Amino acid sequence: MSISSAINNAMSGLTLSSRSAEVVSTNIANSTDQSYARREIDHAALARGGLDARAGGVIRVQDPGLVADLRAAGASASGAATRLEGLERIESALGTPEDGSSILGRISAFEDALTSAATRPDSQVRLEGVRQTGEALAAVINGASDSVQDLRAEADRAIGRETDAANEIVAQVADLNRSIVTATARGQDVNSLLDERQRRVDALSNIIPVREVPREKGGIALFGDDGTKLVDGGRHVRLEFETATAVTPDTTREGGQLSGLSIDGKPALGALQGGDSGGSLAAHFEMRDAVGSRVQGRLDAFARDLLDRVADTPDMAVFSDPAEPGMPERGLAARLAFASVEDDELWRLRDGLSADAPGPVGDPKRINALSEALTEPRHAASSAIPGSARSYPELGADMLSMNGAALHSARSEKSFADAELGTFRDARLADGVDTDKELQGLLQLERTYAANARVLRAADSMIATLLEI
Repeated sequence: MSISSAINNAMSGLTLSSRSAEVVSTNIANSTDQSYARREIDHAALARGGLDARAGGVIRVQDPGLVADLRAAGASASGAATRLEGLERIESALGTPEDGSSILGRISAFEDALTSAATRPDSQVRLEGVRQTGEALAAVINGASDSVQDLRAEADRAIGRETDAANEIVAQVADLNRSIVTATARGQDVNSLLDERQRRVDALSNIIPVREVPREKGGIALFGDDGTKLVDGGRHVRLEFETATAVTPDTTREGGQLSGLSIDGKPALGALQGGDSGGSLAAHFEMRDAVGSRVQGRLDAFARDLLDRVADTPDMAVFSDPAEPGMPERGLAARLAFASVEDDELWRLRDGLSADAPGPVGDPKRINALSEALTEPRHAASSAIPGSARSYPELGADMLSMNGAALHSARSEKSFADAELGTFRDARLADGVDTDKELQGLLQLERTYAANARVLRAADSMIATLLEI
């Protein structure tokens, strides 16, 4: 090997070692960034010695399949968390079977008050207990309905916020696509741009599950699970959604009172607006349009059954719908009211609401009839409560059980989604920056740098000796 070849090889080695050290330090500095892809120097030895023209090129080391799996797991976990939060709020509104302030607890308290009043129908204190527990039962049904509508309204607002966030992200991805394509054409390093684009796509996938498809010169296209094209190179769509001014039991998307999602003015496909596609956006649509509406329907049917039972008792329809006659069942749970009885007219809860004057103080006939109406097994008139004939307390217990079953399923779903996400995150970390390995490589680079420096010193000494001859 000639002296000049040795010098060229040593200088190439020093340059490569220096740039490799920069890459190692960058890897270590970004080791905790999940969107950062580990860097390596791309180089290859020539048969005649030295390095080819690719020496010093920096490449991103990344498994595209693992990235896709991690995004899908993140979308599932985000959707599961949103559903679980909504169902937990519904449980808080309905209560649990062992909770005395739940719907079932209020029914039990009202039953106990009727039983107590029937044994002493002359007692004003016990009649007052009937009034108080009856008002509490109506109030807890009203409150549950209001809580469900608050949940639906918050879901509607969340859809608006996440639509705006998704629009911002897809515009940023399209801009980054253009910058990456331009920089690639100029031969510039685009790795930092690729990292930033990956952060944006990762954030978008938690809202809307996306599938990434590579395009020429480093660009990408993004598609939703249903095939909707969101980004393609430097072009992107615009998601459109109109937040409702108010959400009530009778406002629905099917009825036109609530907005659906549109893409560039065209209605979006159903996968983006509910179902099992994952992502928080679809989960919010599900809570607003499916889960919330279903629970409201059960509450309304539950209130209707109570009205039907007391309507059959002689002059003891203590629960009523104060709205105008002919109002639909939808929203009945929010309108349900207990009879307005003044303190000096508590005898009406014993002798009949329309009685002209107090009757015999020891007559519990009407109170017993009201109690029997609650415990009598009946088929619910509403299709929202299917099944066999049941008493009113059994209907309440069934309603809590159905929500409890849905909540248990949501918790299991979230637990599975979190476990899956954790598994892929661990795999991503294992495939990412290993600081111990990077530091070992840094020590190797130090030795390599020193060896090349010694070659240069030896070459310098040889040239100086030749010049002295």
